[in-house]
Amino acid sequence: GRKAPVTVLLDTGHTLTDAATGEPVLTAHWEALGPLWTKDESSVLARLERLGAAACLEELGAGRFRLLPYQAVGVSCGLLLCFQADRVVLEGENLGRLTVALSPTAVSDGGGYSALWGGGKEKSHAA
Repeated sequence: GRKAPVTVLLDTGHTLTDAATGEPVLTAHWEALGPLWTKDESSVLARLERLGAAACLEELGAGRFRLLPYQAVGVSCGLLLCFQADRVVLEGENLGRLTVALSPTAVSDGGGYSALWGGGKEKSHAA
């Protein structure tokens, strides 16, 4: 029953997908999703940038969270902490259950948005 409204940037270069489902992944700064976290989760996530995804997962336990491998410019094999959101709504469109990757740092230089969505070919109109 918890919600976390965030501003999302439609980024056509954002092609992160969940290898387990083949579906696009929403990437958000962990802090922007603050209302979703328990006090203990928030305490661990506050150290995400310093500790890294694997160490945080170890502290959180593998129930709600898991690791998502990714590649990016300058990163041949990275890991992001992620979770399965029960429901994601973008511009009124219910995308249902969706993997959300947690960025340890802000995804916007100026703070104008706190999440990135590529949406895949079939969902690119959603954001």
